[in-house]
Order: sequence, then structure tokens, then C-alpha cells
Amino acid sequence: MMQQIVSLLLPLFICSVEAFTSSTNTCTSRILGIQSMSSMSKADELREKAAQIRREIAGLEGKSVQEVEQEAREKKEQADEYTNSQQNKEDSDKSSLRNNNMRVP
Repeated sequence: MMQQIVSLLLPLFICSVEAFTSSTNTCTSRILGIQSMSSMSKADELREKAAQIRREIAGLEGKSVQEVEQEAREKKEQADEYTNSQQNKEDSDKSSLRNNNMRVP
């Protein structure tokens, strides 16, 4: 049970850390032209926390940290692919609706 919960939450946590660090760094760079110390320390804290969680998961699952990280990357890629395919489908549906509405019966 714990392994299933960890397997589900790890990719989300990694995605959150990656999203936080990339958006924070981008915003800071655009506004200040440099990265502020406070955003870097927050990002560093989150990275360390993520690394600690990956070590704990690896220990619980009897795997190496590298294996856990690879699994998380694969799950994130699958989730991204699904999200992209759903977005493409929605865009296609909207385009079809627009085209159908423009036709005069």
C-alpha cells in the first residue's frame, strides 16, 4: 500500500519541484536580470527534499535512487504525453466546431 502511494506521489512531487524551480528562475531572470538568493534557497531546499524522498522511496522499494528517478521521469513523460494528446484533441474539436459553424446549410 505504501509503495503504491509513493509511486503515485513521487512523479507529482518531482513535477512540482521542476515547475517551481523553472518558473521561479524564469520570472526572477526576467524581472531582475539575475536570480535572487531567496528563490535559489527555496529551490535548493525543494531539491534537497525531493532527493531525500527519492532516497527513502529507493530504500522502501529495494531499488537504487537512479532507478527511482528513471521511473519518475518515465511516468512524468507519460503524463505529459497524455496531457499533450488531450490538448491536441480539444484543439481539433474546437477547430472542427468552428469550421462546422461557418458552413451555411
